[in-house]
Amino acid sequence: RYVPRAEVRALSPEKPHGTIAVWVISRPGIVSGHLGFLFAGKKGLVLRHASQRRGRVIDEPLTTFLQAAPRSNMGLILLRPDMAGLSRPGIPQPLFQPRN
Repeated sequence: RYVPRAEVRALSPEKPHGTIAVWVISRPGIVSGHLGFLFAGKKGLVLRHASQRRGRVIDEPLTTFLQAAPRSNMGLILLRPDMAGLSRPGIPQPLFQPRN
């Protein structure tokens, strides 16, 4: 699902834990400028992503990331992993159980 930048703040904090957030950018020939994972926080959605500025993976409110994101970030594509596919025989089980 594509969410334009102007609508990102209105995203529901009930998004499934671990939803993949792909930031779409306006540069020709490049679709994604950044990506991370969304989690429900106490005050809304939290984006877990690799911060170039801090040199590590961080959790920060999605709204905070959006304020600092360059205008070339046009919006988000939201992807939900199919965890059911991990239960097939021969596939190692995840170390965590996703919340539903």
